[in-house]
Amino acid sequence: LEHMIEFWRVRRPDVQISTALSQTSYGGQIDNICFRVVQEALNNAMKHGAPDNIEIAIFSTAREVVISIADNGGGLRSTPAH
Repeated sequence: LEHMIEFWRVRRPDVQISTALSQTSYGGQIDNICFRVVQEALNNAMKHGAPDNIEIAIFSTAREVVISIADNGGGLRSTPAH
């Protein structure tokens, strides 16, 4: 995750990316899932949202790993139903 976040910080210095990670690893398979979720969220935020701030948090409870990604970008425009 650190390398991916650094990639975006260099590529988009206008976007502040902050992280709160409760630990460095949850095990290989879970780490990979966390990486892919954050990767997709960052790509979507940068491509569609035009944010200037992104917050990434990953923490665990007794039963689950929680990933929270929030940004202040515009997101997708809503379209009227047909």
